[in-house]
Amino acid sequence: MNLLNKIKRLILICIWSLPSIKPFIYNYLELSKHRLIEKKKLILGVYDYSSSKNPYSIGDFLFYIFFYKCFIIYKKKIELIIICDQKNKLNNFQNKTLTLHLKLTKIFLSKHLHKVSVCDWKTFKKNNFQNYYIPYRDDVFKRKDLRLNLVSMFNKMIINTTHKFMNDYLINKNSFDKFKKNTPKNYITWHIRHNPKWAVQRNISKLEFIEIYKLLRKKIKSTPIIIISDSLGCSFAKSIAKKNNLNLLFCKDFSKSLFSDFFLIMHSKLFITFKAGGMLVIPWFSKLNFIWGGVIGYKNQYAYGRTISFTKLHFWHTKNQFWINSNSFGFFKHKVKKINFKRFGL
Repeated sequence: MNLLNKIKRLILICIWSLPSIKPFIYNYLELSKHRLIEKKKLILGVYDYSSSKNPYSIGDFLFYIFFYKCFIIYKKKIELIIICDQKNKLNNFQNKTLTLHLKLTKIFLSKHLHKVSVCDWKTFKKNNFQNYYIPYRDDVFKRKDLRLNLVSMFNKMIINTTHKFMNDYLINKNSFDKFKKNTPKNYITWHIRHNPKWAVQRNISKLEFIEIYKLLRKKIKSTPIIIISDSLGCSFAKSIAKKNNLNLLFCKDFSKSLFSDFFLIMHSKLFITFKAGGMLVIPWFSKLNFIWGGVIGYKNQYAYGRTISFTKLHFWHTKNQFWINSNSFGFFKHKVKKINFKRFGL
């Protein structure tokens, strides 16, 4: 990046940072309410399908789960209520996602979970929550989307916790061992998305796919590469691999389960992705080696104080967790070429 571009970026960061005062105060006030938790029996997390912009997103849902998990610092159990109006009118995809959300809650909150349930808004409002601490309570009852506020809380709520706490909080290598699949001894996982129906701007192109493959092969030689994606993404990758004689493995050949995909990711030497999908949340909330090329929105990054620095999302991220904060494919390749993959044990 030349000097002129650096100066432009610095000016933009200053401009984008100005709106951060309001979210900063808002979250400070929320944090100040935590003194009330001591007198409460439980933490109540709420995921409202009607308030979320992407209610059936796996990645967004996991952000909520990890936010509520922060409250284990107060040594309270967590109850989660998923608000779903007109549940009987959900289509097949929506029903499957709701079932998956319930399972994700049980697995990721595990011993810290009191219970998880589903109800509609009318039923929710009839409950007596006197013994519960509800994060962002006012916004919950106004049915506002909480995501942009809560994503900036990780670096505030648990930054001063112990090593033991973080080991309990983060995903570790063995978190999904009950979904174990037979895999090569050493391998990397490469996450792609290719869905023609939504968020097409995050789809990988054929040219980008082939270029990244060539770059990876120069770096890791014959080390197995497992593609992590849904059935659409795997079909897209298989088609390119077949036409271009690319030596790849595919997660859907190992398993049909999302949790088995999590297992594959966490047992890999490296997770790499460019313009990723929701699977990126798994390495984000772990200390797994990763190379991630993509943005979370420069304006939101600074306006909501979401990151530690321009290239570090969360305070627990290590020197082997690389964020190339750009959607420029040329810049992504340039930065990856400079990384010595021996640091990942490859």
